[in-house]
Amino acid sequence: MTSRNTWKQRERDIAEDFGTKRNPLSGSMSGHSSSDSLSETFYLESKLRANPPGWNLFLDTRGKAEKENKTPIVVLSKKFHKDKIAMVDYDFLVELLKKSGYLPQKVDEQRCNDV
Repeated sequence: MTSRNTWKQRERDIAEDFGTKRNPLSGSMSGHSSSDSLSETFYLESKLRANPPGWNLFLDTRGKAEKENKTPIVVLSKKFHKDKIAMVDYDFLVELLKKSGYLPQKVDEQRCNDV
């Protein structure tokens, strides 16, 4: 079992990457959002698992992509559903969002401390 402090710290780190703070009351008991963060733009859900679903598939795909000097993207689809889910490297996603203006280039420490 994962220590409570371990997954809380992971949620804090992810929220900081997105320019916000961890939602201390995430879940159904929250008065403002059930997201793991207080972001006004992104609904962040963080799960820390020993062997998360899709992990090995992504690592295998990343290894193949690196041999071809490409960026790995795994797209999951379900039969009879039009929705698709993309898995990309986390650091790649954060940098992409920063470059496209969806995230601040540098975390605004004052804004995070005000919450």
